[in-house]
Amino acid sequence: MKKGTIFNLCCILLSLVPVIRLILLIQNTCSNLVCVDFRPFETFVNRMALGEVDYKLIFQDSTMFGHPQLVPLIFQLVFAKLFSLDALIESYSCVFFLYVSTLIAFNSMSTQSTQWRFLLLPILSGIQFSLCLSSEFFYPYTFVGDTLARFCISLGIWSIVKFKNNNGSAMLMLCCGILCASCAASYAVAIWIVFVLLVLAMRRLGKSYVICIPIGHSDFPFANHCTFARKRN
Repeated sequence: MKKGTIFNLCCILLSLVPVIRLILLIQNTCSNLVCVDFRPFETFVNRMALGEVDYKLIFQDSTMFGHPQLVPLIFQLVFAKLFSLDALIESYSCVFFLYVSTLIAFNSMSTQSTQWRFLLLPILSGIQFSLCLSSEFFYPYTFVGDTLARFCISLGIWSIVKFKNNNGSAMLMLCCGILCASCAASYAVAIWIVFVLLVLAMRRLGKSYVICIPIGHSDFPFANHCTFARKRN
């Protein structure tokens, strides 16, 4: 086996250390029950499962404490259907998706021009799974929203950097931005700043980006969430 291959495998294994640490921490400190602090969210999930949601008001009803939550709530509904909303399975799934977003970010930032590129993978993994974010990791519901938002950010960046088709890249970027806006309000602002700066840096100034960026920046779902949140307050 070549030295370069051994080095790459070591970097991959090293990137799994923060993942395994977090899984063990979740296993030893968390239960399979959803925290009572998130009762309003679970009430909405129950109503969706029973078909009692007015879909004309779904943006309004899925806004919790002034924050858009439609995508995480749909994710919760899927878990309620499949696993009876087991909080541990939900957390383990989030760990998996967070590592996938790490791999996507690594693929976006790495190039074939250097043999040291795999050294970036454990660094990214250490940042993504840093225990300074433990307040997110140990509450399944917040973990879901945070994971989905980070996944959308990584996938949107990847689409700009790696996708050769400008139309497909712009559409994927737009979808990621809108989904991210439906996960948390703060991410909605940050993600479009990142996308716009990256598009300018990569000189991706084709017609598709010129059309999609203003549409995504206005972020129709996010605007609806904020409007309804203000009306409620």
